[in-house]
Amino acid sequence: MRNLRRAAELFRRSVGFTLPILVALTASSASQDASAGRFATFKQLLRERKIPLTEEGLMAGLRNPDAHVRYLAALVLAEDKTASSVPAIETALMIEKVPETRVNIALALAKFGDKKGFFVLRESCDDAELAPHLKVYAAKYLLDLHDKGCLSSIEGVVQSSPDAGARVLALSQLPRFQEVSAADLDRILGIATEALSDQNPTVRIAASHALVKLGNSSAVSPLEKEIASEHEEGVRSIMRADLRRLQEKAGH
Repeated sequence: MRNLRRAAELFRRSVGFTLPILVALTASSASQDASAGRFATFKQLLRERKIPLTEEGLMAGLRNPDAHVRYLAALVLAEDKTASSVPAIETALMIEKVPETRVNIALALAKFGDKKGFFVLRESCDDAELAPHLKVYAAKYLLDLHDKGCLSSIEGVVQSSPDAGARVLALSQLPRFQEVSAADLDRILGIATEALSDQNPTVRIAASHALVKLGNSSAVSPLEKEIASEHEEGVRSIMRADLRRLQEKAGH
């Protein structure tokens, strides 16, 4: 049990130690402040930075010297559905140079249904110069908005990113690509299965979890084989639990 808890904790922490704290934003309007061990809304984060939450204050926030303030202001304007702010957010996106902030401002625009926001998020997925974790977040944001246009980018991060945290993130998004073609599904299953033998234990756990969420019976045998060869007891215990869940889903 101790090994199981340790492996689970390693998995939980793997992303947090790799990614900037404030980039881990979701459409649910919350981000985790790792230093405080709590969740903070976009508005709370702006209050802490003494930014007025009026429309005027938020519009000024789009031009703030602090890159975090710029994207938090954009996201709050989107959260409040302040449609009159769209042109200013578009301008902020056009001139933004910080990659993290640019992706998050694009999310704000996309939440308005703005085509420029969707375009920049898709462009970010395919940007070879962009950090892998930001590519995954761009893909995640699109999935949150029911756009499945970044599957190839997610696959590429799983297969080739040197950042284990980014690989974990990408694996967590793979099962969200529902109603794909048979060829895409086979490729997704193959990529997740290959990741079971990744050198990093947190990635192996993420691959196991992804296969459970995919729920395809073809993954039962590969998972059984990886369990037999897994040398870390904590990881093996998690995989065994995943195998049972997968078998139940697949009707074994």
